[in-house]
Amino acid sequence: MQDNDFDNAMETVQMGHHAPLSPHCITHYRLWGDGALLAEVTRSRHSVCRPRFDAAPEVSEIRLEIVATAGALPAVYPLNLCQAVSLVTGRGVDAHERLRNMA
Repeated sequence: MQDNDFDNAMETVQMGHHAPLSPHCITHYRLWGDGALLAEVTRSRHSVCRPRFDAAPEVSEIRLEIVATAGALPAVYPLNLCQAVSLVTGRGVDAHERLRNMA
């Protein structure tokens, strides 16, 4: 999770804003696990980024490589790694499947 609004309020809904995204936004990053590339995201505009995997990678070390920002130093808060588990089946599911199961 990153703070795209760090000392740079973007009241785009109320007043409009000269910048298309906050300067603190991480626009290109790579997620590495044990030296292998797990995910690469380009052209990101999100504060919360959630790369999805078909199967949970088993790694002992995770590294976040920040390749580019929208112009300023990024503010990264947590790097959370988790796997959602269905309470019904006990198998891993993503958030969208969890919501479908609740309906």
